[in-house]
Amino acid sequence: MALQLWIGNGGHWFFDTSLGVQVGQADQRPDGSWDVEVSDEVFRARDLEAAKRIFLENYDPKKVALSPLSDDGEIEEDEFEIITLA
Repeated sequence: MALQLWIGNGGHWFFDTSLGVQVGQADQRPDGSWDVEVSDEVFRARDLEAAKRIFLENYDPKKVALSPLSDDGEIEEDEFEIITLA
């Protein structure tokens, strides 16, 4: 399982490269904390490093349900900073 965090275009998205799809996201709140969405749950984190840890602790590939739109379009990787997590 290869997990990555893609940062760009105003967002932070978690991808499972073995599945080839986005499997979560992180959004910064106005107070500086972060919401981390993983497996249809939202967790709160104090910063981006904590958000990455929370994602890794809670991600379960068995809970990924692909939507009909999961395969729409190509993503230009060069528009993102890509961080390998696991």
